[in-house]
Amino acid sequence: MKAILFLVITSIFSVNAYGQGGWNIKYLPVDSINESLLGREVRIDFKSNPSETNKGRAINIRKMLANRDTVNIEIAGHLMQFVENWKIYIDLGSFADQTLESVKDKNNGTELIIREMFIRGIGKSSVTLEIYTYHSDDFDRSNVQEIIVEKSLIKGILVKF
Repeated sequence: MKAILFLVITSIFSVNAYGQGGWNIKYLPVDSINESLLGREVRIDFKSNPSETNKGRAINIRKMLANRDTVNIEIAGHLMQFVENWKIYIDLGSFADQTLESVKDKNNGTELIIREMFIRGIGKSSVTLEIYTYHSDDFDRSNVQEIIVEKSLIKGILVKF
């Protein structure tokens, strides 16, 4: 009888552990970038045009990330074009799934992917980021670089909570 009771109780707790979905993403508008974010891993939501703004707190992350904006970023002295790659599912939004992907290089056919970004400095008009880039054909090797992004290009940021 004790064994059956133990199985029933264990089953009840196990069913809860396999619940659907989950979110670990919080969206902050650009005017929320402050010193409390130094050292934190973030993702940048770039503006689709210079006049686009996001005043106040965003309520619906799906709506905020509906567009896949394109931005030019200088990496190691080369200006490269990147596209936001937001992966938001019906019941799941995982911080690790959000990346920037370069437009394919016609010479070698590989993409450069930015998977991690850490805020290293915050200025009046810019944010310094430490980024980890990967080639689409070799996810085991990363290259770490520091870039500066003008706040005028940023609509908001995603942080993991």
